[in-house]
Amino acid sequence: MQPAVKTHILLFVLFTSSSLLKPSRIVSRPLTSAMATPGSSPSSNIDPCWHIDENAGIYSALSSQAYDDAQDESPQTPTASQTSQWSQGHNLPPRGKGTGAWNTPVSYTENSAQTFGFDVKKAAQRNKRLGQEMKRTTVGPMPVKVFLDTFFDTSSISFDSMPSPTNAFINVPAEPDKESDIYVPLIIALNAEGDRGPRCPGFTFRDTSNNADNSGGKVGAKKPDVCCYADHHLSLVETRSDNVNSLASRTDMGLAATYFEIKAKPSADVFSDPPNHADLDRATWQFVFKDLLKDALDEALEILGQHTAYASEIAMRQYRWCVYSIAMAGTIVRLMRWDRAGVIVTEAFDIHNHPEFLCRFLWCFAHASDTERGYDLTSTPAWPGDEPDFVARIKDHIKQQLPDVTSIKEKRKALGEHYAPDSVTSIFVLRSVQGIAVPYEYLVSRPMVAPLSMIGRGTRGYWAVDASTREVVFLKDTWRSGTREGTIMEELREGGVPIPPVEYHGDVPIGSITRESDGKVLHLNYGRSQTTMTQRFLGEAWVCGKNAEGGLQLDAVVRRTRYRLVSKFAGYPLTRIRGTAELLKGVYDAFQALRSAYERCKRLHRDVSPANIVLYHDGAQKSHECRQGYLIDWELSCDTSNSKQPPSASMSWQFRSIAAIVGMRTHCAAYKVQDDMESLYHVLVYCALLYLPHDLSPQRLLNRIQEYFDSSHVEGDEVKGGRGKLTDIQYGTLSDQVAWRSAEVSAWLCSVRPHLRDYGF
Repeated sequence: MQPAVKTHILLFVLFTSSSLLKPSRIVSRPLTSAMATPGSSPSSNIDPCWHIDENAGIYSALSSQAYDDAQDESPQTPTASQTSQWSQGHNLPPRGKGTGAWNTPVSYTENSAQTFGFDVKKAAQRNKRLGQEMKRTTVGPMPVKVFLDTFFDTSSISFDSMPSPTNAFINVPAEPDKESDIYVPLIIALNAEGDRGPRCPGFTFRDTSNNADNSGGKVGAKKPDVCCYADHHLSLVETRSDNVNSLASRTDMGLAATYFEIKAKPSADVFSDPPNHADLDRATWQFVFKDLLKDALDEALEILGQHTAYASEIAMRQYRWCVYSIAMAGTIVRLMRWDRAGVIVTEAFDIHNHPEFLCRFLWCFAHASDTERGYDLTSTPAWPGDEPDFVARIKDHIKQQLPDVTSIKEKRKALGEHYAPDSVTSIFVLRSVQGIAVPYEYLVSRPMVAPLSMIGRGTRGYWAVDASTREVVFLKDTWRSGTREGTIMEELREGGVPIPPVEYHGDVPIGSITRESDGKVLHLNYGRSQTTMTQRFLGEAWVCGKNAEGGLQLDAVVRRTRYRLVSKFAGYPLTRIRGTAELLKGVYDAFQALRSAYERCKRLHRDVSPANIVLYHDGAQKSHECRQGYLIDWELSCDTSNSKQPPSASMSWQFRSIAAIVGMRTHCAAYKVQDDMESLYHVLVYCALLYLPHDLSPQRLLNRIQEYFDSSHVEGDEVKGGRGKLTDIQYGTLSDQVAWRSAEVSAWLCSVRPHLRDYGF
């Protein structure tokens, strides 16, 4: 065994066997060249730049500074000069081939619980998982008029030229034999016909039910029944087989503005509105999946999950802060608004009896700005000349990080992980320069990770090129629910914890676009922070299910704010190891960070996974030397000296400690450093099984991974599991029964496992 490996094992064992149980002491593109020096991150919390109508719900809500400050642990207050600078915004480049807020390239990996698991990922199983997840965060039924007045500025929209809603959908069958019978009459009713103008001017509806979006692969491909596209995107989705009068097109979730998900029968409506009884207790009324037996419940889970999958895909493939959609069962319709906190669902209405509701929604949607329709306009098409330079910088960085990659095929594959042709986007953040907040530009293309789920942090991670310095950095775009991760990382680095340095971090402002009088020059103006809105309605009288068994979970509907963090080290996850030595060193480096964070800063990570250990080559190392490992993603970490920390963490299922899986230690006050150390053990087991040589056949390997990492069952509303982990730690089913070709791996497992058995649970 190599001396370095012996040292790593010894230090890990010494720490897990002694200091774990002892209390530790606390140790306390710029627009001009003058903007090139980064400063502290400014606030984005200022009033929107567009007209505010105090009587319009979304506008008064978005400008409710007092509300957001009360919800934020450390609201940032802008200076007068910052407010002036943000209101001025900056000019947008001519539209080049970059995608901007639309059509983000598909990531090759996803940062959800299914990233590391081997459970079935086909549509039916995926939809049931998503349906189970969404039922806890579905808020409704919101009255339709309240929905329209809250999320659109109905007081300033003229309805005088709106086509009459009378009998608008009279040709749509109420209970057809199959849902496809609805498509054609619905689309004809929505698009322009004869002398009647379109219901949604500037947008066109297409039948996309038979032409799936396979961008992410054929398994689980997406194909909503009817997609709505902006007219200027139509040429990008129509296929050669489509003629001018065709109502069909291919599905492109990167361009879909909204969509219909249609079922043939009203009985397929998975929501249940309460009767209008004055004495009805809405808190106990089960709005989602009411009184469904197993077979019907499974079908309902798949229906809600299917709808969720489409909203999730749009939010992943576009830069969004919310998504709108329409659920239809026969002629029964509900409007839906999705964000990272949950989904708001309206009361049901029949488009035969009340066609005006759907007509007014589509009219409002058409007359809203891109921002109001849910787009993040701080992401814009890159300047036409930026793409070649972006590619050159990424190639140079790949050469530094992967010096062993020499073949043309390998180089192309490595480049493709970070770049898609004609898809370079400028992401703007606000950085403080001499006390003034100014737009600062980073160039990105294909994300390394992207979210599968609609709910939660929705994290994208990029290798980004600083448009000013031309350095390659790591840019994280996420939705935080608590302390800013950059603040945590700065405190850890001040305490001597070996983690990547932070270049920038801050909340993301809402952007709006204005034009010069000539219509040719566009300006991007900045407003307050992008924040979820679903949680704001939990106290409304119309909300059902707050006390219903298996219904809405108030603590699951969490306020989130869009947030970006830029760190200096852009590397590869631990799953990209080049052998045993690099795996052991990467795990050891992460262990040192965990140890330092706990001993010096009393902080626990709570989300140790292969994706959160980054291997980085600083350029000074020799190409054959192991890369340095860095533990990242400290957002879910907790300060054990602070009693006000979040109660639990949504850590990756596959790497949770046994105690965390069975519910003993997910709360911050109960979570221990042993749990972080055990997670690190599971990370090494996972990477060793998949990327190092051993005697397991492919089928035995799959069985072992599913048993060890994916095994779970539902007890009530809680997911339980961990039997495979428990068996290994107690009896050594992996370290003793798997013939590892590497003696170092076998020695590491055998040395560490007894200490986890003694202290872990």
